[in-house]
Amino acid sequence: MMSKGRVCMKIAGRDTGICAVIDKDKKKQKVLVAGPKVRKRWVLPAHLEPLSKTLDPKLTEAKLMKELEKISREFEQVRLDPLDVLAIKARSRK
Repeated sequence: MMSKGRVCMKIAGRDTGICAVIDKDKKKQKVLVAGPKVRKRWVLPAHLEPLSKTLDPKLTEAKLMKELEKISREFEQVRLDPLDVLAIKARSRK
């Protein structure tokens, strides 16, 4: 489920509510996320909500960011309420 190319939404930290794509997996303990509005860094999978979309991991970084920007625009239109983010966090901890 948390594989390279999976589009996720950050639900914790400074970048909460922003879409990112998983770049690398480090033995299922942490994943490297990247995106046009997200700092490229290692995060815990519990801080991510996987979305139904995936991107081709063979794309170049520039093309990957363009595709992620399109997906991000879709999700920005349907902005989450802070209470919804808390509900997502509660579900992810179970």
